[in-house]
Amino acid sequence: MYKYFIRNTWTIILLVFIFEKVSGQKVLGFLNHDFSNQSELLLIHHNYDGNDVSSSSRPLILLNREISVQLDSLHHLNRNLLFKKKQDKYLIRKLRKENLVEINQPDFFFSINPIVNFEVGKNLNLNRKTWVNTRGFFAEGKIGKKIGFMMNFFENQAVFDEYIDFYVNSKRVVPGQGFIKPYKEKGFDFARSNGIILFQPSQHFNVQAGHGKNFIGNGYRSLLLSDCAFNYPYLKITTQVWKLQYVNLYGQMMNIQARQSSGETFPKKYFSSHYLSYQGKKFEISFFESIIWQSGDSSFYRGFDLNYLNPVIFYRPVEFSLGSPDNALIGINFRIQAGRKTYFYNQFVIDDFEIKNLKNGKGNILNKYGYQFGIKSFELFNIKGLLLQTEYNEVRPYTYSHRTIEQNYSHYNEPLAHPLGANFRELISIAKYQYKDWGLKIKINYAIMGEDSADSDWGKNIFLPDTLSPRGYPYGNNVFPGSGYGNYTTQGVRTFLRSMNVQVSFLLNPQSNCLILAGVNFRNYSNMLNRNKQAYIYLGFSMNIENYYYDF
Repeated sequence: MYKYFIRNTWTIILLVFIFEKVSGQKVLGFLNHDFSNQSELLLIHHNYDGNDVSSSSRPLILLNREISVQLDSLHHLNRNLLFKKKQDKYLIRKLRKENLVEINQPDFFFSINPIVNFEVGKNLNLNRKTWVNTRGFFAEGKIGKKIGFMMNFFENQAVFDEYIDFYVNSKRVVPGQGFIKPYKEKGFDFARSNGIILFQPSQHFNVQAGHGKNFIGNGYRSLLLSDCAFNYPYLKITTQVWKLQYVNLYGQMMNIQARQSSGETFPKKYFSSHYLSYQGKKFEISFFESIIWQSGDSSFYRGFDLNYLNPVIFYRPVEFSLGSPDNALIGINFRIQAGRKTYFYNQFVIDDFEIKNLKNGKGNILNKYGYQFGIKSFELFNIKGLLLQTEYNEVRPYTYSHRTIEQNYSHYNEPLAHPLGANFRELISIAKYQYKDWGLKIKINYAIMGEDSADSDWGKNIFLPDTLSPRGYPYGNNVFPGSGYGNYTTQGVRTFLRSMNVQVSFLLNPQSNCLILAGVNFRNYSNMLNRNKQAYIYLGFSMNIENYYYDF
C-alpha cells in the first residue's frame, strides 16, 4: 500500500490544485469540529448577536444567511495565503479560489469538487502497517433563494489498527462509516453517501429532507444526539421566531444485530425528537426529547406511529397514553459565555428516573441518566489561533438501553449518543494552535469504564436488555432475580482507557479543512483481564469534512 500511496502522489497534488469551495454559496455547514469551532468563534467573538442561529444544533443552516458570508471572512482572517505574490496565476487561483466545476447564475448555483483521504501508518508495538484510501466527491447548489441541496459520496478501502479492527469485526461496521465487506486478507471495503435537500419558504422556516447525520450540543461529545453513528434518512423542520429556535427531527434507524422473520434484511425502528432553544446574546438554553420505537416484530407490523408527528414538545404524555411501550429520552443543553472568548457548556440526559429511588441513594437500576460539563476558550492570553477545551462526561449503567433491545438508543450497531455507550466516566482535554497554515493539536482522553463480564450485563453494552442486570430488575421478567438496587457507575470489570494524540498539520484549504498531516497516537487499555499498550504513527492527506471517532 505504501507503493500505491506514492504512485498516487501526483493525483493528490492535482486534486489539491482544483479543490476549493465558495463559502458564500454554502447551504449547510460541515458537520466537523474544526468548522464548528470556527463558527463558534464568529458567534461569540465577532460581535454576532446569536439570534439568527443556534450554535448547538448542527449542521448549521447557512442557506441565505449572513453568517455564511461572515464565516468566509473569518476563514481568511486566520490564514496565510501561499504564494501571495502570484495569486493571479491559474493554478494558484484554482488552489484558493475556484471549484473544479462551477455554474454560477443569478438564480442557480452548482459546484462539484473531489474528496480524497490517503493515510498510511504503523503500530510500533505490533509492527502492523495500516492504510486508508478514500475517493469521492462533494457537490452542493442553490435554486433561487429558497431551495438548496448538497450531496457527497465516499468509496473506501482500509486496513486499521488492531483495536479498531476488533471493533469493526465485532460490530460489522466501521465507526460512523457503515457496513463492511472483506478486502484482501486484513482489509475492509466500505462506502457511504449522503444527500440533503433544503427548502426555506420564509426566514422563519427551514425544511430539510435527506440522508445524513445530526449533532446536538456544544461539546466534543454529545449525550443527546451525536454524529458517531452511520447516516440515516431524516426529515428536519427548523422554526426560528424571535430568540427561539424549534427543531422537529424525524428519522428511520436500523437494527443490524437481528433479522426479522417478516423478510426485512435489517429491522427498522423510528426516531422522533424535539429541540427547543432560547438564544440570548451571552447564553443559550435548550430542551431536548426523543422517542425510539420499533417498526414491528414477527407477530405484527407497526410502522411509523402517527401519534409521534405531534409537533408540540414533551412527548412523554403522548408516549404514556400509548401504554408506555417505547423508549423515551429527555435532556437539557446549556451554554453561557464567560468573558469575551470563553464559555461553559453542559448537558443533562435522562432515560429513566424515579425521584424516590434517587433520594435513598441505593443505586436503583431505573435511575438512568448522564451529564456533561465543559469549558472552551479561544485565544486565551491573547494568543491568536489557540483553542483550549476540557470536557467531562459521565453516564450511569444501562442508560440508553431498553428492556426491548430493538428500541435501544442506537443505529447500525452504534450508539446515537456517546461512543462508549454507558457506565463510564470520561475526561477529554484538547489544545489546538494554528499559526498561519501550520497547526498543532493535542488531544488527551482518560476514561474509567465498567465492562461486562462473560456472563453478566453490568450496564455498559446498550445493545443488551436492561432486564439482564445481575442486581435484578424491579418489575420482574429478568434472568437474575433481585431488587434492582446497588448499581453504580463503573461497576463490573473496572477498565481504564488512556489515549493521547499529537498531530501536526499544514492547511492547504481552510474552507474544506484540507490538510497534510502527521501524528502519533498512544493508547493504553487495561483491566484485570487484559492489558493493551500501543503506539501508532501516521502520515496522510485529508479533506476532512466529517468527524471520525476512533477514541474509544
